[in-house]
Amino acid sequence: MNAVTGIGPRTGTSWVMGKLQEAGLKVNGHKFLPDLLVPKHNPQGYWELDPDEPMPTTGISKLWGIWHNTDVNKVVVLERADTKAQLKSMDKVLKDELLLPKCASLWKPEWTSKAVLSMYITAMNEWLTTRDLEKTMIVYTENLNNEIDNIIKFLQEDN
Repeated sequence: MNAVTGIGPRTGTSWVMGKLQEAGLKVNGHKFLPDLLVPKHNPQGYWELDPDEPMPTTGISKLWGIWHNTDVNKVVVLERADTKAQLKSMDKVLKDELLLPKCASLWKPEWTSKAVLSMYITAMNEWLTTRDLEKTMIVYTENLNNEIDNIIKFLQEDN
């Protein structure tokens, strides 16, 4: 399985997954998970896996920290250069997500957007030290329009 992930939420992973699907690649995940995600924040879809479903072994999946022990061949990691804008976007989305009972029940009061981003950065840096860098592509969110063809090519190889 190949994967797309981000250094924190709001890095463009959903946009990339949509573009991969448009390119004809096998994308795992659901356009919307109404109990966990608010469609208005990604009207073209999220392409997220349901945490209660088994992890696919083929295709391309969007991974977050809880799945970083998954056997992944190639991975694209998205990072947002403008963390101030990322945190602002995270706060806006979180406000709506916490209105969803399932999402609210998983949230801990000490998790501010800044704390969550910090946890992501730490976890991602640890995970990346275990990765074969030849099979890892890191892209800034701000460069996605210019890099999407390279991302598609990278992930479709041996797929």
